[in-house]
Amino acid sequence: MDFLYPNMLYALFAVAIPVLVHLFNFRRYKKVMFSNVTLLKNLYQQTKKQSELKHLLVLASRILATVALVLAFAGPFIPNNQNKMSGQTQNHISIYLDNSFSMNTPGENGTLFNEAQNMAVSMVESYGNGDKFHLITNEMEAKHHRWFNKVEMIQNIVETKPGFMQQNLSDVMAREKMLRDPETGINHKALLYLLSDFQKSSSFNKPLPADSNLLVRILPLQNNPVSNISIDTLYFQSPVQLPQTVTTLFVKLSNNGAEKVNSIPLRLFIGNELKTVVSTDMEAGETRELEVSFTNSQAGFFQAHVEIEDYPIVYDDRLWFTFQVRDYFLISLISDENPNPYILQLFSSDSLTQIETRSPENVDYNTLPRQDMVILDQVKSLSGGLQKELENYVKSGGQLLIIPSETGFDNSWLNALNLPVFGNLDTVSVRLSDVNKDMAFFKQVFDKNQIQEKNQKTDLPIIHKHFPLMASANSQTTGLLQTMGEKNILTMSILEKGKVFQWAFPLQTRFSQFPQHALFVPVFYQMILQANQQNRRYEQLGSGLPIAVAQRNSNSAEARGKNIAELRQGEQSWIPESIRKSASELNLLNVQWPSDGFFEVKFNNETRGSIAVNYQRTESDFTLWTTDEISEIIEKQNLKGYQIIKPSAEEIKAQIVELDQGTRLWKWFIILAIFFIFVETLLLRFFK
Repeated sequence: MDFLYPNMLYALFAVAIPVLVHLFNFRRYKKVMFSNVTLLKNLYQQTKKQSELKHLLVLASRILATVALVLAFAGPFIPNNQNKMSGQTQNHISIYLDNSFSMNTPGENGTLFNEAQNMAVSMVESYGNGDKFHLITNEMEAKHHRWFNKVEMIQNIVETKPGFMQQNLSDVMAREKMLRDPETGINHKALLYLLSDFQKSSSFNKPLPADSNLLVRILPLQNNPVSNISIDTLYFQSPVQLPQTVTTLFVKLSNNGAEKVNSIPLRLFIGNELKTVVSTDMEAGETRELEVSFTNSQAGFFQAHVEIEDYPIVYDDRLWFTFQVRDYFLISLISDENPNPYILQLFSSDSLTQIETRSPENVDYNTLPRQDMVILDQVKSLSGGLQKELENYVKSGGQLLIIPSETGFDNSWLNALNLPVFGNLDTVSVRLSDVNKDMAFFKQVFDKNQIQEKNQKTDLPIIHKHFPLMASANSQTTGLLQTMGEKNILTMSILEKGKVFQWAFPLQTRFSQFPQHALFVPVFYQMILQANQQNRRYEQLGSGLPIAVAQRNSNSAEARGKNIAELRQGEQSWIPESIRKSASELNLLNVQWPSDGFFEVKFNNETRGSIAVNYQRTESDFTLWTTDEISEIIEKQNLKGYQIIKPSAEEIKAQIVELDQGTRLWKWFIILAIFFIFVETLLLRFFK
């Protein structure tokens, strides 16, 4: 047993006080003469030995009570031999203060973040003035990456504000280790406190590291039950939006609470105009997609958002996004000889498409990235340069349609890209198999009522001759149309961001009836409508993904070099890191978004577009790890040097002292002092 205040043991000399009192009060028996003993009728007899025993017991009680009080004030404790911090003249303490959005949920005394702040301050105050402190927040700011004294640490804790960033615990511990003198190689013993609510969606997803020189103390903060409805994501039914047509938008909602919620209104705004409102009921823990329909009145780029009203968690109640309504599509038809008349007639007479025809020798590589679809029609051979440009075009999000010639197609290029190859010519006439109307590709081709009529017979074209398409097992290829013998006639392959369509025959009537069949028009238009959205509809804060932005074409490299991308929201603007992707496109890298909302993209003070930014939804589910579950994780990973503290702002100082110094015994000595005083009282009152 050791003492916090050993100088208090000098007070043990106070034991002399009851001894002196006992000596001065000691008296011998004297004979007293009475004339009549009847006056002593009720007198109890007491012997000399009984009197001495009573005095000795009272004296012992007083001495023991005095000793117990002195020891209590001396701060007795049993040392903690497992404390890694023992034996150091200076402690190095790091505190991770979780300041993510989830810490704004209500706790016992205000928000969890306020409770964590108060505990962090109490922790610092429980240590000495000579100790060093290190603050870690989710932003991992450079100004915090140093050792603070006691006053500086408290000031930085108080100044910390909640934010949208999140950090994995393994990254937090790596951050702490970086500060332990990496340059000098001195790896002293240190202490790390983890103050967080420990959400299941973002905590303990990676194994925790073990460090023999680090003692980790976990303080899980538990919130009160919270009801939270979140807008998780959204997508359009069709990847391409057209003017004067009904557009369907699917919005995904989640009820992260434990109770059913009725009549949740979801509002769609395009610009500042309220377009439509839909409402729904949601069971506890349910995830549901709501269908929202509206009409695009004109072509152009639009800013929009969907929103709900839900308290107290509001950061996930609004989702910003952008979309484009196309007024026309650009198609490049590349063929060796005369362009295919069926394709020309289809697209030349439609204001929705603009088609250009070129030979393989005069393809304009500068305009190729802007095409919505490139059609290789009966091209017998491709130059190495054209192959490379088409490959880059598709991988960047373009769409390529390959129509073989009468002698087939160059399979070596297809093999290199892991695309289906053309087999030998099959001259047996076959009929096209029934179209899979449930396939996403054909969803907008057929009437829903016709789809439900299973027994309805469809007039399908006959294929006279074709080159069977053979795909490898590891290719991302889908058969869109097949013969009755299940041979692919039309395939769609995914190549990174783009798609490659392949016909199994030339579009000539001696090969098939397809060019003159009713399926010809919808199938070709569906291929165009599969055009990828070149930019994501919205970005997420903290994702770190590169963002492609279009740049106005310039005739000289010098002019392009002066076009620097600038991001602006209101009065705030900055120039992000960027790298040129092509002559007309830049990639923005590591953009540090200050908040959610819309941000303008400017080149030379000219607005070239806008980017929608949203907070990540990983914190919308407020399911937390319990103390028992965290203990199981630590035990399962066989981690040494990890302790779990049940936090309390009022008792955190005492808890830390007990953990650092051992089991404190002062309360037991106070109880003993009271007990001996009680014994003394009993002796004086009842011992005769």
